[in-house]
Amino acid sequence: MLNTIICHRSEITSIDNVEKEYFQSVDYNEKLQFADGSPSPNSIRTQVRLEYSDSMLFVLFNGNYEQLNLSDTLYRDSSTGKTMKLWKHADVVEVFVGPDARHTKRYKEFQVSPDGAWLDIEQDRMLSKKSNHFWRSGFRSHSIIDEQEKKWYAGFAIPWICLGESFHRERLWHINLYRAKAEEHGLELQSWCATGYGDHCFHRPEKFGAIVFR
Repeated sequence: MLNTIICHRSEITSIDNVEKEYFQSVDYNEKLQFADGSPSPNSIRTQVRLEYSDSMLFVLFNGNYEQLNLSDTLYRDSSTGKTMKLWKHADVVEVFVGPDARHTKRYKEFQVSPDGAWLDIEQDRMLSKKSNHFWRSGFRSHSIIDEQEKKWYAGFAIPWICLGESFHRERLWHINLYRAKAEEHGLELQSWCATGYGDHCFHRPEKFGAIVFR
């Protein structure tokens, strides 16, 4: 069965200007679960909302936390700003998305940590199974940590054109959404569409769901 997620027309003009109040006010219409499909506890509950403009896909995360692992600037590429292998040493929320990705096995991967470190990767899982870590998408992100409420908010602004095509509402866009806890994803491995566990469990595009635009 193909999961679907509603994507709403957005009021956002720049992800950099999104304040905590906006993250708090929107209707998060989907939540993540453990990768095997079982519910995650409230202490790490993670909700998500998709919004769009003609030029951008916006993905908003709202997550409870007990303890956060932050990024290490040692792994940051000084020429690009991206943090290589970010998922190995920091908590991350992730977006995997591409046109008809369930069938083409080609999609783009975006990661953001609580302290704003980021990574974008071009994935081809069809024949070559190559990951292009030097790809530049032009996406932007914004993270907010609310220590008093034990919440972490993260927003992605992903240009449609970097996904390989310009935006068309009628196009089939496949997506999966994740949250992972450092140390090769750790014990808090959550996803929107259940992927199961095992090696490269996130990289199973046949498990992705579809975006429905409103």
